[in-house]
Amino acid sequence: MPIYYYKARSHAGEVLTGELEGPSQSEIASILQRKGLFVTTISNKPIDKKTEAKQIKREEATSALKKEIVLFGRISGEDKMVFTIQLANMVSAGLTLVKSLNIIVRQMKNPKFRSVLTSVYENVEGGMAFSDALEKFPKVFPPYFTSSVKAGEASGQLGPVLERVASFTEHDMDVKQNIQAALTYPIILIVVGGGIVFFILTGVIPSFVSTFLRIGIELPIPTQIMYKLSTFLKTQWMLVLLSIGGGVLFFRGSSATAIGKEIIDRIKLNIPVAGLMVERFCLSRFARTLGMLLNCGVPMLLAIKISQRNVENKIYEKAIDIVHEDVRQGIKMADSLKEAKVFPVDLIQMVAVGEETGHLDQLLNRLGDYYDTTAKYAVKKFMALLEPVFLLVLGTFIAFIMAAVLLPIFDMMRLLRQGT
Repeated sequence: MPIYYYKARSHAGEVLTGELEGPSQSEIASILQRKGLFVTTISNKPIDKKTEAKQIKREEATSALKKEIVLFGRISGEDKMVFTIQLANMVSAGLTLVKSLNIIVRQMKNPKFRSVLTSVYENVEGGMAFSDALEKFPKVFPPYFTSSVKAGEASGQLGPVLERVASFTEHDMDVKQNIQAALTYPIILIVVGGGIVFFILTGVIPSFVSTFLRIGIELPIPTQIMYKLSTFLKTQWMLVLLSIGGGVLFFRGSSATAIGKEIIDRIKLNIPVAGLMVERFCLSRFARTLGMLLNCGVPMLLAIKISQRNVENKIYEKAIDIVHEDVRQGIKMADSLKEAKVFPVDLIQMVAVGEETGHLDQLLNRLGDYYDTTAKYAVKKFMALLEPVFLLVLGTFIAFIMAAVLLPIFDMMRLLRQGT
């Protein structure tokens, strides 16, 4: 039987190298995993730490000559989702972590993400723990990802843990895309409707008014209002643009501060109909993230802290921070959630049952599914309400413009009849 050379890490983090005789690489990997080792590399040749890294660098330099220079690279959520699924499938199929990363790096089309993964690959190939290599890029790999990987490394179950993380990432991406798709239609309506109104005000109204003024017809009040608004838009358009830009910058600046973000997040939760959508989305992320982390073996306190950062709402973040402190002091999580007074009764009761039965992770995942479903219905309800409201507002404004145009025409027709 052939001899294979391996590199692995113990639970204590010690890098071990050696050689074993066996029928295949997958069998060698199984033997090492049964010994409680985390396998990073298996080869039928003595391991050279620099060979594959140099090869990837040469390929990257060659491909860089064939590509346009990327000034503002971006790593999308879809890129990270595909990476997680690919890595989970490869590791679960028996490929070593280093080999899996090597394959993914070679296939990665996003140059910025390729550069990040190349660095991760080189660090892991050089003996660094996978989780430590990921933590070097906190803006790319969120805390729930790195903590789950760390738990998988400690337990020797990286493959199953990556599968759970891949499933979580895919589901989270699906929910976000559904919400974004639902909000695309009203945004298009607002842009198109606003463009039509702007064209009528700046292009149609002035022509009509100038004609009426030459004839000597007294302008009715609706026409006067539209004409003044039209004149303002045509002469002060720069001021309008600066006001809109200033408002956007003020909003972004306010949301960047703790107090501003808390105020904005509280307003979001109190918006009729839309507030329910925001609430359900936050609860879903909290329950699903906490359940996934506990299922991966992440300690409770760390799992709560990571779930807090993944909620993306300051009101719930503050409440979860109190829950974290209570659990650290030995208080049951269900009791702390109840005292926070921002979590629904069904979540509190399910957490209480989970703590009593020891199946908290499973019940939290079910809660996540439930909140995702209710969030989708809340989105549909919001859309069903938003569309007629928007059409009513736009229709009212168009009707006012039509009145501003038609009333002078009626006056002109009356004058013509009187003249004849």
